[in-house]
Formats: sequence, structure tokens, C-alpha cells
Amino acid sequence: MKVRSPLTCEAKGSGLCVKCYGADLSNGQPVDIGEAVGIIAAQSIGEPGTQLTMRTFHTGGTVSGEVESRILANNSGKVKLSDDIDTVIPQSTKINSVMSRNAELKIIDPKTERELWSRKLPTGARLLVKEGDEILKGDPLFESDPYEPIFARDKGIAYFRNVEQNVNQEVDKSSGMSEQVIGDYKDDLPEILIHPEDVSEISLSDKDTIAIGNTPEIAKQYLKECKQTGNNKAASLQFLKRALIIEDLVDQEDRIIVPANSVIDPENEKIADQILKVLGQNRDDKSPLLDKLFGDKKYAKLFDEVEEASEGELSEKDEAEEQLASSLEVEKRSLLYDKLVSDKKYAKLFDGNKTERLFKRTIDSGKNVEGKIRGKLEAAEKPDKTIKVRKCLGYYPLPTGAHMSTIKDGDSVDRGDVLARLPFEASKSSDIVSGLPRVTELFEARKPKDAAFIATIDGKIHLQGISRGMRVLKIINPETDLESETYRIPVGKHLHFQEGEEVRSGEQLTDGPINPHDILSIQGEEAVQNYLVSEVQKVYRAQGERINDKHIETVIRQMLGKVEIGEPGDTEFLGEEEVDRLIFHAMNSKTREEGGEEASAKVILQGITKAALSTESFVSAASFQQTTSVLTKASAIGKKDYLRGLKENVIMGHLIPAGTGLPRFKSIEVSERKLPREEEAIIAEDLVVGDSEQIPAD
Repeated sequence: MKVRSPLTCEAKGSGLCVKCYGADLSNGQPVDIGEAVGIIAAQSIGEPGTQLTMRTFHTGGTVSGEVESRILANNSGKVKLSDDIDTVIPQSTKINSVMSRNAELKIIDPKTERELWSRKLPTGARLLVKEGDEILKGDPLFESDPYEPIFARDKGIAYFRNVEQNVNQEVDKSSGMSEQVIGDYKDDLPEILIHPEDVSEISLSDKDTIAIGNTPEIAKQYLKECKQTGNNKAASLQFLKRALIIEDLVDQEDRIIVPANSVIDPENEKIADQILKVLGQNRDDKSPLLDKLFGDKKYAKLFDEVEEASEGELSEKDEAEEQLASSLEVEKRSLLYDKLVSDKKYAKLFDGNKTERLFKRTIDSGKNVEGKIRGKLEAAEKPDKTIKVRKCLGYYPLPTGAHMSTIKDGDSVDRGDVLARLPFEASKSSDIVSGLPRVTELFEARKPKDAAFIATIDGKIHLQGISRGMRVLKIINPETDLESETYRIPVGKHLHFQEGEEVRSGEQLTDGPINPHDILSIQGEEAVQNYLVSEVQKVYRAQGERINDKHIETVIRQMLGKVEIGEPGDTEFLGEEEVDRLIFHAMNSKTREEGGEEASAKVILQGITKAALSTESFVSAASFQQTTSVLTKASAIGKKDYLRGLKENVIMGHLIPAGTGLPRFKSIEVSERKLPREEEAIIAEDLVVGDSEQIPAD
């Protein structure tokens, strides 16, 4: 269904068309041509604002509004839930609870399937209805608490990391109960890890590939990680991150590399590399290299059998010649051996003096060289060294202000158990701006304080560690290999997604108010229009004030009235120049007709103050703010003002172009209409009769 509104109007000129604006709300009739709808919009928004001013401080403080605990249906119909909704039934409540972040509940007409009502489901909402249920108006749909829960998404054993040193005891003012609350922190990120009850034995079977024994599910998970990364070593390091070591891991000198019951630091790749090195110390893997060496023709003479001296009596001359030939052969073999030792291809064979002496002694003997070397080296290999670990199934960073649940370190948890709760003010993280200041913030298109981070592309979360109190991450799309910009998120902010989780463009990565400029650049013009309208209406509805959407849309239309030139093409524009979108389209049409290359541009969002100052009329702009600056700039570029608006015509003392003052009415001439003779006679007779019946004055 297509709906016309001030935001969709394509009227050429500075105004709106009658059909897109709709009815005049004062009489219910179609709006008249020439009606000053912009002034009416400003008055309709501004007048209720005087009522908000007195109540601004009542909505301030930590609780910026009442939290709705139970939502009722305002229509009868059939329940429809989001296709990708993720729910769980926790043991504590036995009620189906929402774990997804972007789940939605809709009420649709059972016959036409038309949507009648929709509502976004908060995380932790307890559903009181099921998919396909027939409901009546007033029936309860779901319940929500003033706390946003952090759910365990896997079954296993909880392990607290950096929690004890970052937790404080606080007393709840309303209940008087003492609670454990996460305090401020910078580097030691408190988190709860979930490890499986099953233990995995890990060993190096071939170079950097990890072999998983006795746990086929984890083996499949590892192979999947190998396939995703395309690098076995990278997958090995990823597999070991946050893993719980069950037994001490020692090197050949019996030094403890990683003690038992410790978690491998996910940011310390050096430790993970040392673990891989220790696991590979017992496997030299020299057999393939020996095969290569014994098949190398360049060194074949080293491994040939040495002929024994001839038996029988020899003359002195023959004996001398044989000794000379033998010494020359020994010298050649010695030179060839030195060349072998220095050959980089076989450097791994001579990584110790013991191996070098073995080669030298066996080659000098000249008897069964290959067999003796293979026997000694291959017999020296020991069984694979293993390490017993519990792989990390999931980890949950705890933001500042999180309230710990009753789960303790080492407890068993099921999927859906609540690990911690974020109170309403912390989970929303919204600036305590409401009432008129919030409306001003929206109409001025200001960047909110402590704004939320938003995903710029579709992809998977890749955490890159912590640097200077910031959690560094990227979003990478595995299909297109497209990477997002690097996000630097304070460690105290609650991150909605974990490593490897999928995120969609426009989704919030953290809590907090959204920057409307981010919505425009990522999701587009329509998304920012919907956001601004809904946010302004929230403020007025909270105070019981009703404003028609068309008034807010009229103002937002002006805020989105400019574009920024990208590539100017064959037009007269300059790169990064801000021009009115009507002028932009007119210039592009002219260039297209002339066969030139059109300019490209993107819509920009301006606050109402900047939009008023950048209007085409410099007289109007100068009467608002920065008078000297506006007039100086206009005179410097020789700007012309065609006096098309209301303000500039009032200032100049002209008839305003509104109502009957529209240009189209200026050419109308009222001519005197001549009456027929019969009508003139009747009028004249009436006048005579009227004069004769007058009562004389006393």
C-alpha cells in the first residue's frame, strides 16, 4: 500500500502538493492552495512544547520513564512472531523467554493477513502467547522487567574471569537487599565463560593441525573453524582461546608452561604459540625429510657402500696409489658432507649436535648408512604429547553496572539461565534528555552524548583484543570478504554480540541513543525519517500531547532538503558542495538533455538552524542569525534574492506569497458586471419603496 505524505511529495518548488499534505485539520476539508503549512507545523509543534517545559524535570534522573511490565493487545487478531526469534524456557520461570535482540510480535487479520499492530520484543521478555494464537483486544501478550538479562546460550560450567576484583557490594534502595554489582574498570575485563563438562585431549598430529580425541562434536567445530579461517594454525589459536587447562602443561625441561585450572588468555597469542610448540616437541617429523635426502642424487655418494681394501700382496707403488685414491675419496666425502650440513633444505635434520655426530660417524663407517640413520632417528621419536582442555563454548563480558545473579563460579548452567542483569538505566544507556531538550536535540540533528555503535555492513563479529581500555573489533563478511571500519568500544559498555556471531547492517552493537546521521548513512533516507518522527512523537505522547505526524514530517522534509555533491560530472557543481535537491535535479535534467554526464550526490541531514541559514533567500537567513556573516557572503558572491518566501516579503514590505497573495491570484481582474434592464427596474423600485416607508424622526 502506498501512502502519500509530506515526506514523499515530489512537487517541484518550495511547497507541498495538496494531495500529499491531505486535509486541513481545522475543518477536515482538503487544504487550500496557498495555505502556510510550514507555519502551521511550527505552531503545532511549538505550542505543546510550552506544556512540556514545566514537566521536563519530572522525567529526569536515573529512571527516565516508567517501564511497562505487561503489554496488552490493542486489536483482536492472530499472533505472528519473527521467523528468526530465539526463545528458551528457563528453569526459574518456566515461561518462554525471548533471547533474540530484534524479535518482533505482530497481530494480523486472520482473513486478509494484513498487519494490524506490531511491537519489538525486548530481550528477556516473557511471552504469554504462542505463534498462531487467536487473541482478543485487551489480552496480555508479554511481560518485561526493568532489567535486561544476560542469558547463557550454552549448557556447561560457569567460570568467572576477573570478576572478583571488579565487583562491589551495593544496597538496593527500594528493597534494602545487598547485591553484587560490577564497578568501573579499564583493562581487566570481567567476563563469565562457559566450558563443557567433557574434557578434550589435544595433540599435534601433523605440523600445526590439532587432533581432537574422544569428542566428535568439538572435532567438527574445530574442522569448521579451520575451513572458515583457511589456516590451521590460526584455527588452533582460536580453538585454544579462553580454554580451561585441566592438567599442568610442561616442556621437555619440566617447566610449567600453563598451570592446571587456568584459562588461556585470549589476547596473549604468545602463550598459545608456546603451547603449540610444547605439543610439537616430541614429534620431529623427520621421516619425510629423510626420504627426500636419500633420494637426492646430489648427495648419493655419501650413502654408497665403501669398498674394502684389496686382499693379497701389493707392490709398494700400487699400495701408495690406493692410499692416495682412498684419501682423495675421504676428502671428497668430507666436503660433500659439509655441503649437506649447510644446505637449508635439510636444516631440520641437523638441529642438534647429537644428530650431526650420528650422520658423521655413520657416513665415515660407510656400512649400511641409510639403514643405521633411519633406525636411530625414527626410533627416537616419542608418542604425541597431549594437553587436556575444556574448550570455551561462550563468553559473556560484564559491563559496568551489571548486577550478578545467584550463579557462582564453578556452577553448572543450562541454556537460558540468567548470568547477570543490566538495570533499566544501564541497559538503555540513554542520555537523560527528555521533554523539550530532547525535541530540540532531534530537530537540530545533534550527535547524542554517548551514542551507540552501529554495524555498517552485514557480517560476523571479529574481536581483535583490548587496547588502552578499548575493545577493538571488526565486522567481516565471509562471502564478499568486505571489512568494516575498526570499532573502538569502551570495555565498560555492554557489547550485544560475541565473537563469530552474525550481525546485520544497521543493528546496534552497544546500548545507547542512536546518531541520526549514522542511520542516514547506513540505512538510508526513509529509515532516518521514521526514526525522527517516532522519537519526537515519543516525547509528546509521554506527556499526553497528540500531534499529527504531518506537522513533524513537514519540518523533517526541510531538514533533508539538501544534497552533497560527490562527482560533479559535466554540471556546474563542485565536489562536496551542498545544494538544494530541487536545484540538483533540475541541473541534472538539463545536463542529461544536453548529452552530458550527470552529477552524483548523497542526501545530508541538517538541523533546523543550519537549514534556515542555508536557505536560498539571504534576506530570510540574515533576519534569523549571523546577520553580518550572511550578508557579507551574499554580497561577496553577488547573490540574488528572488523573494519567493514569506519572511523576505514581510521584511521588504511586499504582499506575502500565501493565501490570496499567491502570484497566481495577482493577475486576476474583477470587472463590473452589467445587469439586465428588468433587474435594474426592480432594484430601482425597491429603493423607492424603501425610502417612502421610513418613519420620520421626532
